Amino acid sequence: MVCMNKKVSISMNSPESKFLEEMEDKDQYSGLWIAISGDRVVASGKNSGDVYAKAVKHTKGKVPLLVAIPDKGEEQTLIL
Repeated sequence: MVCMNKKVSISMNSPESKFLEEMEDKDQYSGLWIAISGDRVVASGKNSGDVYAKAVKHTKGKVPLLVAIPDKGEEQTLIL
């Protein structure tokens, strides 16, 4: 189990946000959670906690951007 009670703020101008916005191959992650660090996807999967844990290991403790990619045909809602 991963504890995700740490408050983190990610700017809409962050490298991760820009990468997500410009990402062309989102369909390959349809229905999955992805973790983005810098300009790459560092982990993906069905369980957000597992994806986060894998991502933190790969990013040496840096907090990744965790995003749910909707299934094909579904809309994504971003809550700010």
